[in-house]
Amino acid sequence: MYVVIFNNRGGIPVIAHPGDNLRNNMDMIDNIIKEGIRGIEVFSGYHTPDQVAYFQNKAEKNKLIITCGSDFHGKNKPHIQLGDCKCIFAETYLIDRLKEAVTIKL
Repeated sequence: MYVVIFNNRGGIPVIAHPGDNLRNNMDMIDNIIKEGIRGIEVFSGYHTPDQVAYFQNKAEKNKLIITCGSDFHGKNKPHIQLGDCKCIFAETYLIDRLKEAVTIKL
């Protein structure tokens, strides 16, 4: 039997495109991790290759879920293409890691 555990609102806290949100305060990610996030959107259309490496290292070091996202919003963000986040992992790999993170074997 398996039980899926989420936070009390039904979701898993993951910081979205931190390279864009944190801008020049990249070290803030350590404080955010301490607050209890469960994942980092490592691969994002907003991130430079250096930011991807930085956030991937942070996620792996802290055993956090790695997610990908293009942040596509259609006409509101015409420079961003649907699915263009340059993720190096197979979708199945990411889904399996997510399942592992939220499932506890009883």
